[in-house]
Amino acid sequence: MKFSIVTPTLNREHYLRECIESVFAQDYENVEHVIIDGGSTDGTVSMLQSLNARYGGRIRWISEPDRGISHGVNKGFQIATGDVINWIGSDDKLARGALDTVANYFSAHPTVRWVYGSYDMIDGNGNFIKRKTPSEFNFRRFLRSGYICGPSLFIRTELVRDTGPVREDLLYAMDFDWCLRMAGISEPHKLDSVLTYFRWHPGSVSMGRRMVQLDEGLAISLGYARGTPERARIVAFNKLMKSLSWARRMAWRLQPNRSSTK
Repeated sequence: MKFSIVTPTLNREHYLRECIESVFAQDYENVEHVIIDGGSTDGTVSMLQSLNARYGGRIRWISEPDRGISHGVNKGFQIATGDVINWIGSDDKLARGALDTVANYFSAHPTVRWVYGSYDMIDGNGNFIKRKTPSEFNFRRFLRSGYICGPSLFIRTELVRDTGPVREDLLYAMDFDWCLRMAGISEPHKLDSVLTYFRWHPGSVSMGRRMVQLDEGLAISLGYARGTPERARIVAFNKLMKSLSWARRMAWRLQPNRSSTK
């Protein structure tokens, strides 16, 4: 079983190196890392060139202007050659042993088409913040809360093809919409193992643009809602998440030794 790890990036040289190293530090050889750079002006390209000598054909990359994250991800999906695809941001990392865990699960459950797992939140310097263990999948609950962490998803390539491209008209919740479309075809299975380290820092979309991300996610959810009661529950949950996000960001700002973004 071959894995294709797809990473869109733009001017994330430092974090991207950590992401790449987490892929090739796995105890699993049959993996390629497909990196779609949107025309970085930092040291990303020279760093990728230097890593070609180290990892050879296991690292594949393109550097050219694109239309944003979704466009970059779609380009990566198109050239991926693996049996299983993972989309991970350049500031996130795979947990050690993740690929072996997922490969064993897929081998033991040949009809399962995608899985998700637990993840550790880390700060800008890689320090542990907390562990998040998601619930068993329920479409209506996921529609309301979007509780799956995108980088912890591993999808059989045939399901990626069946689902179609990531929507390029969405800027912040495109992975949520993509997951909803996949779930309409086949429900995922949950793994308890930690599969990903998800970085929480001001330069990330999930922190820096959280309110706009929640607005976009709300519009997506309402498009799938069944009736007024469910719409009301979705709107109420969205308001709660905005309040919690504001409180977390204020708490972060008040920390005397908060992490730098490097």
